[in-house]
Amino acid sequence: METELKTATYDANLDLRYADRAPQDQNAILWLTLKVHLKQINPEGGAETGTRPDHDKKPRKIVKWTPGEWANWTEAYRSTGEKFWDRNFALYNDFMLFLNRRADWTYRAHVLCRFRLKLVKESEAHHRINVVKLDPSETFFRSDSANYDNLDMNSEKTRQLSDGTWVEQRAHIHEIGHILGLRHVGYGKAHCPHGSNSGKTMCYGKADKDRLNIMGNGMALSKDNAMPWRLAVAEMTGKGTKDVKGGRAWRPVVHKRIYPDGWPDGDKPRSWVIREH
Repeated sequence: METELKTATYDANLDLRYADRAPQDQNAILWLTLKVHLKQINPEGGAETGTRPDHDKKPRKIVKWTPGEWANWTEAYRSTGEKFWDRNFALYNDFMLFLNRRADWTYRAHVLCRFRLKLVKESEAHHRINVVKLDPSETFFRSDSANYDNLDMNSEKTRQLSDGTWVEQRAHIHEIGHILGLRHVGYGKAHCPHGSNSGKTMCYGKADKDRLNIMGNGMALSKDNAMPWRLAVAEMTGKGTKDVKGGRAWRPVVHKRIYPDGWPDGDKPRSWVIREH
C-alpha cells in the first residue's frame, strides 16, 4: 500500500502513525498538499499604471504592486485558502485496513482529511496564477482559475436565493476547489449535463442548497466536496477505486469526528460512531 502519491493536481501523504496516539485518536490522516505559484503582474515597461485583459478579453486598468502589498496579499491567499479546506471531512473506512491491536482489542482507523497550501516557485507548482492589482477606478475584472485580481479574496454578493436573499462567496476559495478537481455543484445534473458549458449560471446550482455550496455561489460544504480526498485514499490503498464515485466507499462526513472502531478478541467489528467536533 502506498503512503505517498504525487499527481499533477496535488501531492498526497497518508499518515499511519495512529498506533502512537491514544485509542480514541487512532485515525489515519490524509494530507493533500497543493503547491501554487503566484505571479505578480505589473504594468508593462515598469510603468505605474497600464491595462491587462481579463477572462472576457476586456482591457482593465491595473497599477503596480508594492512589495508590502504583494507580501500581504500572497500570505492572506495562502492562509485563508488553507484554513477553509483543512479539517472539514472524515472518511469512513469500510475495509479491514489500518488495524491496530492493543492488549485484547483491535482498533480500526478511519481517515481524517487535512489540507496544506504552499506557495512555491513556478517550476515546483501544481498550478500557476497571474495576479493583477486593479486601479481604484476599476470595479470589475473577470477572473478565472489562472488569472486573479487583488479583490478576489473579498466576500462578494454572487446570486440570490429563492427568498431573495443574497449569497456571498470568496472567489479564491471556490477556485481552489476547481484546482483540486471539483466541478461546479450542478455539473452532471439535468440542468447542467455532462459536456455542457459549466460556466453557465445553472451549473452553479438550481436548488438553494446547491447555490449555497462552495462549488456553487456560496461558502457551504457538502459531502461531495470531499471527493479529492476520497479519490486519493482509494488510489493509495487500492480499495474502493470502482465504488468511490458512487458513494459506496470511503464515505465522507462533514464537520464531524469519527472515532476509531474497536472490538475485543472474538467479537465482530463494531459499527462506527460519529460525534460532532
